[in-house]
Amino acid sequence: MTDDDLDRWLGGAPAPGLDNLEALVWLRLDRRVAEDRRLATVGAWQGGALVVAALASLSWGVMSAAATARPQTLAVFSPYLASAPSTRLIGPAG
Repeated sequence: MTDDDLDRWLGGAPAPGLDNLEALVWLRLDRRVAEDRRLATVGAWQGGALVVAALASLSWGVMSAAATARPQTLAVFSPYLASAPSTRLIGPAG
């Protein structure tokens, strides 16, 4: 097998130079590191938002449970009316 045969098989295209290979590797590595850093920052912001939402939801649930534990008034729109279906199920004596 000669060089002419190899050139014919490769389509006659010359081999690419390796002069800029190291610079291209470092450029791609720098881009990858920057992208990883950006994704880590976005992930931290998302995690923080999730923690804030969970704490707000938990505090709202605790306040709601404390508010419904005792009847506040027996006004017209109160859920503790004597004719309310929930009150009728357990009876007027409670």
